[in-house]
This record gives sequence, structure tokens and C-alpha cells, in this order.
Amino acid sequence: MSFRAGALALALSAVTCAGCAASVDGSGGYAGGAPAPTATDTTTDTATGTTGTTTSASPTSTSAPAPSSTSPATTAAPPPAGGDLEDQGWLVASTSFTPTLGIFFGTAEITNTATTPRSGIFTLTLSKGGTVIATLIGSADTIPAGQTATVDLIGGDTFVEGPYDVLFEVSFTY
Repeated sequence: MSFRAGALALALSAVTCAGCAASVDGSGGYAGGAPAPTATDTTTDTATGTTGTTTSASPTSTSAPAPSSTSPATTAAPPPAGGDLEDQGWLVASTSFTPTLGIFFGTAEITNTATTPRSGIFTLTLSKGGTVIATLIGSADTIPAGQTATVDLIGGDTFVEGPYDVLFEVSFTY
């Protein structure tokens, strides 16, 4: 992969993952790992420099109909012995994939095997019978050495029941 293609992939991953960060306690986050705003949070408009108070982030009801049917979560085969789902000091312990409105979403338990706290952006590519069926991305922020984070994964591909072959890649880590 050329430097330009790698930089583009990183930029797209960062933009797409902006709202799908994970933490050690498994709580995903809003906009890069922070908790969702509450009625007492103060925000600053970077364009004008003005500050204000956000409105409540409590869920509201909707009139949209519930999905007509849902499939149970599909879990990929566990990683083979020898750490096949390992890249750049990150190790995938388990994965689970679910359909939401007919597209792929999932979670992965990812361990920081380095000796320092790190963050990362991850790509999981799912294939079935040698054909790629989905690409999902997720991120983890400041995971201590040796700790495991539950990473929320998002994708845009139409959901297909498993089992899957999973390719794990670290798109960016620091």
C-alpha cells in the first residue's frame, strides 16, 4: 500500500470511527470516548468561540416501527492457536456480529499486549468461502498495558449469517 493510500485509509477510518470509541470498562462513547453530554455540560462553538449549555442527551421516543425481525448475534470462530488475530501489539480475544437494520455491527474484545497504554483504530474484514462480505471498524482509547477493551464495530455492508473468516488489522495505533 502506498503512503498516499495508507494516509487516505487512516483519514477515512478516523472520520468514520469518531463516534465508536471503547474503554476498558466496556462503555462505548460519544465522539471519541467521552460520555454523552448531559444538561449541565458546557460546549464551545469553535467557529464563533461562544459557549453554551447542551440539552439533555436522554433517549426520546420515536414513531418509527421496530425492525420486523432480528437475527441473533453471530460469533466468528475463536482465533486459532498462535495468535492469528494479532497485529502491532493488539490481540483479538473474541468477536460477535449482529444485524442492525440489515447491516453489520459488532463487538470485539481486544487486548493491548504492549508495555504502555495505547489507543488504536482497528479494521476487521469478514469473509465467507473466500469472498469478502463485510469490513467493520472500531477504535479504543488509552487502553492500559495488558488490559482488554470491548470495542464497538460499525460497518455498512448487508448482514450475512456466519460463520466467518476474520482478518484483523490495526489501521493506526499510538
